[in-house]
Amino acid sequence: MGPVATATSEVTPRTPTNRPSLVSVGTIIWLSSELMFFAALFAMYFTIRSVDKGLGEPWPPVHLNLPLATTNTLVLLASSVTCQMGVFAIERGQVRRSRSIFHPMSWGLREWYVLTFFMGLYFVLGQGYEYIFDLLLGRTYAARTVTHEQQVAAIVVSYYWHFVDVVWIGLFTTIYLIH
Repeated sequence: MGPVATATSEVTPRTPTNRPSLVSVGTIIWLSSELMFFAALFAMYFTIRSVDKGLGEPWPPVHLNLPLATTNTLVLLASSVTCQMGVFAIERGQVRRSRSIFHPMSWGLREWYVLTFFMGLYFVLGQGYEYIFDLLLGRTYAARTVTHEQQVAAIVVSYYWHFVDVVWIGLFTTIYLIH
């Protein structure tokens, strides 16, 4: 007869180095839910677009302001850089600038995030301008971008800010470049 294994009631605690960060796990779950939400909105957009095109209706249903959308997109992408610069500053332990405001490389988290906020505000106001003066694009475009912009305005964190850029690139490509 061979050796017999025995059970033990001894618990081996996990060390913090083996355990994933709860913030990281929560962020991944949250961004995954956001990804599913936007995937559903994209699916709705493509479904309505295919039905409209199948019925011979023009697509998009209104004139798109490509120069404004391109400018907004470039500002949003640049804001991702300023957001990340704020992350780098706080990793150095720098909350405030160490020199004049005219020396951006000496800026701390606050200055970079204030600039990021204003760039995000420019993006939101630019999209609002397009809604008001260039008319709404239709049934799903406003729902996708208004919800998106509310989240951007409410939460200015690095992971989400980068996620926003990726989603906006998808929206910009889908709505303005693919016809």
